[in-house]
Amino acid sequence: MNDHKNDVEFIKKYFRSNKKLNFTYSWNHAVRTAEYLNGLILKHKETGKGHALFFGALGHDLLEDTEIDEEEIAQKWGKTTLLYIRALTNRRGDDDFDEYIEGLKKAGEEILLIKLADIRDNADNSLKEFANFKPGWLENFWLPLLKKYEKELFGLKFRKFPLSSAEMIMEIKDKIKLLDSKIKPKK
Repeated sequence: MNDHKNDVEFIKKYFRSNKKLNFTYSWNHAVRTAEYLNGLILKHKETGKGHALFFGALGHDLLEDTEIDEEEIAQKWGKTTLLYIRALTNRRGDDDFDEYIEGLKKAGEEILLIKLADIRDNADNSLKEFANFKPGWLENFWLPLLKKYEKELFGLKFRKFPLSSAEMIMEIKDKIKLLDSKIKPKK
């Protein structure tokens, strides 16, 4: 991450300005998402648009969770990255995911790959921090959303990133099963 220290400082500046967010979690989540995705596409030699993918993953929550101007993203990381981040932004927030998921289904592979990395990191965090979540939130919001993502997105075809997407989807499915078993233990 030393190569991208300035990029991390860039996102930290904007996440710090949103007092409603957990600052440390927000920027760490962005970094973990970008590093995981970058490592995976390098592992499978599916690099394609590596820099735009990395920066798209690093900035995937900026438009949704901060007051950043789109032009600042384009100037920092380019128009392709801005297009990725724009497509990953749920403008309706947590109240409505239907339109957002429909948009993701029509999006390019790069955008879906970033979204999978985002889902994977959030699912991983929900397992690690299970005891710290509000009662009911995991069961009534997060797990149903994960299952909706699984139903709607995991069957889509990836021609440019078949190995990376398959590995991520398998990991996320495992995390969904683990989370489900923690929420609803076997009797």
